[in-house]
Amino acid sequence: MLTQRIYDDRPSRGKNSQTWVLPDGTTLGQYTIISMLREDNSSITYLARNTFLDYEVELCEHLPKAFAERNSYTFEVIPTAGNERNYQESLTIFSNTISTLARQQNPNVAEVLASFSALGTTY
Repeated sequence: MLTQRIYDDRPSRGKNSQTWVLPDGTTLGQYTIISMLREDNSSITYLARNTFLDYEVELCEHLPKAFAERNSYTFEVIPTAGNERNYQESLTIFSNTISTLARQQNPNVAEVLASFSALGTTY
């Protein structure tokens, strides 16, 4: 999920973050990650640049830590053993949330610019 609201509350990456967070400079289609903004138990939000149109966005990556992990070599998000169904259901919920937010016409709700799939998850 991409939004236009940009924050400057960039936390330093803790020791545990390194296994979850994509490295700065990672390219996902037309977006290049500049830095991580924040993470929680279900997603990681990055500051990214649209390299075609040259503007910054927030890029929210679906990564539910209870059901999935990141492959440290390919960076793919993969369900943990026995959690394949839970992970797929969480992807559906995340996608539905993106669709709902995209339809909002409220200045207090971040504008959704796009959604796409990459590395085994949804953004």
